[in-house]
Formats: sequence, structure tokens, C-alpha cells
Amino acid sequence: REPVDPDDVFTASSDRLYAFFDVRNDGEDEAYLSVTFEGPAGRSTGHVELSVPAGAPRWRTWAWTRHATEPGTWQAVLRDEGGALLARHDFVVE
Repeated sequence: REPVDPDDVFTASSDRLYAFFDVRNDGEDEAYLSVTFEGPAGRSTGHVELSVPAGAPRWRTWAWTRHATEPGTWQAVLRDEGGALLARHDFVVE
């Protein structure tokens, strides 16, 4: 499944904010990724750990938070297990 009508602007009263990722793992071992939602004042929430099976040519997964409530520009950040940045996407909470 994939997101229907994705958006980049949300209200502070939104129940959950989801980040969807389409990744692959060319390695022979399971890969571990982490997702954080980083707010305008440096606040970080979520801290979701995801695993991607070894040899997965395409793996769709997601993370969510209920704590992105401070108005401003936030970022959904995806990192590998070593902390290297893999992806970052801005969204706004009003």
C-alpha cells in the first residue's frame, strides 16, 4: 500500500503524522534504519526503528508520531544504523 493524497501541511491537532519510505537493501544482512521527526525549535520526536530485510529490492515502510504539534517547519529524517542521513522531507504544522 502507498499513501493516498499525501500532504506537506498539517494542523497541530492532527492525531498522527505519517512518513512513508520506499527503500531497498542490496546487502546480505538485514538493515536497520531510524526515523525522527525534527521540529522548529530543535525538538526531536518519533525515534522509530525500522528494519529492511536482506536483499530486498523494494521495501515500503512507514513511521508515525503524535508529538509533532509545535507550529512551524518540521522534517521527517531517515538515517542508517551508523547515523548517516539517507533522506529528509520538510512538512509544516500550523
